[in-house]
Amino acid sequence: KSALGRVTLVNKWGNVV
Repeated sequence: KSALGRVTLVNKWGNVV
């Protein structure tokens, strides 16, 4: 989940979708 956490910071919308 470490990779996902980094992506979330850059792509917050991705987390919502």
